[in-house]
Amino acid sequence: MRTETDEPEAPTLGEQLLASATYTRERAATQALVEEETILALDSVRRLLVVESEDGPACDWERLMGRLYGLGLDDVQRAFLGLVLGMVGIGLHTLLAVETLDERRLLILMRAMPTLAGNDRIAVGTRIGPLLPAATPTAPVAGRKRSAPGSPVGADRSPYEPIKVDADGVGEEDG
Repeated sequence: MRTETDEPEAPTLGEQLLASATYTRERAATQALVEEETILALDSVRRLLVVESEDGPACDWERLMGRLYGLGLDDVQRAFLGLVLGMVGIGLHTLLAVETLDERRLLILMRAMPTLAGNDRIAVGTRIGPLLPAATPTAPVAGRKRSAPGSPVGADRSPYEPIKVDADGVGEEDG
């Protein structure tokens, strides 16, 4: 319990870094790194990333470039940090790196995307089920014709075309 004589709590490093982020992409990247927590907790990362500016601690993202493999990160942390560096326009990580991420880190990046795009209306939450019905080569989606082996995707139907379903939940053929 705080009293009037208690000093206000000093802002955390993460809060200070967020306050110093001036551009949208820096703010999105900083927020993602602060939320992830484990990477920023490493001395090796803080030594390179955090610099003193006139307004307090700030991120100098360029200092991390080319040093991802010398920071003592595991593969998942390295993929995450590589994607975060991509938010500020640095690095060579492709979006394919999301395959390596665990659910928590993936959600952090997904929440950062609208901020990065300058959109404050999109909310990212938990999905209840799969977006599309699962289909495997041995179990085609109900109502969808299978392409002949070797034929291009969508030769008989677009994979994004909605499937007509009757009242019993069984797929219907298109005429």
